[in-house]
Amino acid sequence: MKKIILSFLLLCSINYSQSWNNIVTTTINEPNLQKMDLYTNKAGNHIIVQNSNSSNSIKYYLLNSTGSVVRSSTIETAGNAEFPNVAGNNDKVYVVYKLGNNLKAKYSTNAGQSWTPIVDKAIGANYCNAVDIVYDYTGLHLVYATQDSYPDYETHYYRINSSNQWVDYKNVTDHSSLQYGGFPTVSVSENRVHVSVNTGQSEDPTSNSGIAMERDKYNSNWQTPQTVFSQGSMVEKIGNSSSKLFDFYCEFVAGMGQYHSDLYVKERSLGGTSWSSGTLIKSFSAVNPVVSISNSYDNKTHIVYVDYESVLYRNYNGSYWSSESSIETDGYYPAIYSVSNDLYVVYYSDNSGYIKYRQCDAVPLNPQNLTISAGGTYNNKPKLDWAANNEPDLKRYVIFRKLEFGNWIQLATTTNTTYTDQSVTLNLYGGVGQDAFYKIKAEDLTGNLSNFSNEVSTEIIGLNKFSIDFAEYDNIPSITKLFSNYPNPFNPETKISFQLSDKSYVSLKVYDNLGREVSVLIDDIKEAGLYSVPFNAGNLASGVYFYRLQTSNFSDLKKMILIK
Repeated sequence: MKKIILSFLLLCSINYSQSWNNIVTTTINEPNLQKMDLYTNKAGNHIIVQNSNSSNSIKYYLLNSTGSVVRSSTIETAGNAEFPNVAGNNDKVYVVYKLGNNLKAKYSTNAGQSWTPIVDKAIGANYCNAVDIVYDYTGLHLVYATQDSYPDYETHYYRINSSNQWVDYKNVTDHSSLQYGGFPTVSVSENRVHVSVNTGQSEDPTSNSGIAMERDKYNSNWQTPQTVFSQGSMVEKIGNSSSKLFDFYCEFVAGMGQYHSDLYVKERSLGGTSWSSGTLIKSFSAVNPVVSISNSYDNKTHIVYVDYESVLYRNYNGSYWSSESSIETDGYYPAIYSVSNDLYVVYYSDNSGYIKYRQCDAVPLNPQNLTISAGGTYNNKPKLDWAANNEPDLKRYVIFRKLEFGNWIQLATTTNTTYTDQSVTLNLYGGVGQDAFYKIKAEDLTGNLSNFSNEVSTEIIGLNKFSIDFAEYDNIPSITKLFSNYPNPFNPETKISFQLSDKSYVSLKVYDNLGREVSVLIDDIKEAGLYSVPFNAGNLASGVYFYRLQTSNFSDLKKMILIK
């Protein structure tokens, strides 16, 4: 019994460790890095870097799912740009940062190949201590804090709409119970914008802690501010799951010196006013642990944060926080983003000056919205269309088909989001046909297969001389082989079966006993798999016949007997 339990625990630990791919040291060398942000979509990992160079202070990098740099560009050629952020959706990527007296914003619709500027927003010459952005279907939500009247900071809100206009301005700290607050962060849920601020007065949160406050915008109305923590909070980060709002804050640890704090999180329902008691995330962490938050499709909330030089990870499954695990012992400025259920983390190595990258690899989501229509040259072939998966590590789609009286088989693979089955014809004129059923899976670069999509069907006629009876994706034959036909003897129909170990040119022909060719069953390129080809000898005389299979590196001949 002990051995069984030990084996089970070992298996669980192996599966967990395998979910995180190996650490990748990228080719991005930024020895003067001061801040970094990450947004990931199907194009890859979009990384924005602020450095302390006198010029070229904001840079952009696109990293693919394996950690290779696809492209890079300079977003800001002037020095002293600060507080860079990146966000977006699968069609548009936004970059926002502060330069001088302005907030600057740019967007790209071609994965960073070119950037279009949005009109600057003047915010005055006052000190700024934070800028944060988040995107949803209504546009880009942006908060920033400026020292409008010394020593008080005030937090301001804008939304950049689909027409790239700055709209819905609000001084978030204009309520009598708040009045001032800086270091803002922003999050969004359905019909709500959530903003957190800290009432500490210094630009250095280690020198003067304050009260953690949060305020919602519900539809178009700003709600009464809420106190999250009032006993010496130093910096906050707001975030939410599908049903809960989280506020992460650092509580100053008395007697441990100004550079130590405990990292806590409180939660409440998205539209609620009652906050939970604090849950300790990390004890005695370095001040300002740079919490980064992201949600995955399975309704888990994931965070990364820093304790001295260690990049640490935890997740919330809807009921409780997982135990802490280490992503890297050498890292600062970590950022996490989730696409589907995959996790992508980037961070800065202070020892090497390079940005490092790590992916937690999960099974792709099943493809969505599979439909079937008429396609092909004469609009008489089954044409499949579906929505693209968003995972940047997607390799291809695997297409399956089942005929009315057959089994599910792997029909083809494609990197597109459309496929036309050229081997059958739609029954457009009311002839005798059969139903054909289709569904697909998504496959990622490490071979993970998704669940099936929805199933679609249509009525077809004709199989262009052959049909694949069985070619399961996980059972590709190890050798090429020609089987004996069945039945044998036959009258007048039989089936000739063979298997291919690799994609190859295939010739399958039938000869009479004098060596004359009487039928060509296949003359085409075929994928690896098991094939069964019907042969009808209704127009032939009784006797002995031969069939030959030839591929690029295989040939075999077998005998069959026709008895009428």
